[in-house]
Amino acid sequence: MKAVSDALNVKLSADATLTALAPGGVHARRAPLDTLPAVVYTKQSGREHYTLKQRAYRALVYLVKAIAQTQAAGQSADERIDALLSDGTITPTGQTVMRIRRTTDVEFSETAAEGRVYWHVGALYAIEVTPG
Repeated sequence: MKAVSDALNVKLSADATLTALAPGGVHARRAPLDTLPAVVYTKQSGREHYTLKQRAYRALVYLVKAIAQTQAAGQSADERIDALLSDGTITPTGQTVMRIRRTTDVEFSETAAEGRVYWHVGALYAIEVTPG
């Protein structure tokens, strides 16, 4: 859902505290590795829910994470992301958000070919939206 993705980008990009923690910016799907720490979000799944043959709402799952070169930097950005999104609001065009909930933590590291370690720290967020 492009409207939800766009609204997430607006919400996360507008926060001065998150910008200070992740100066590499907020990116859909992937971030340039030369600008870390950064925030990346991507839709993981979506499920339609119907009532009396009409779409009642859509349950979406987004992965929202920080990518950083230290675990501590990733965790700090993740804490701010959680404060912004859990039970928070976003304003997707043409839709109404019913609920945003953090559901599952995500934390892992990877070592690139040149030996650099990148930490991915974040969570899966359930976002329920109704048609506008």
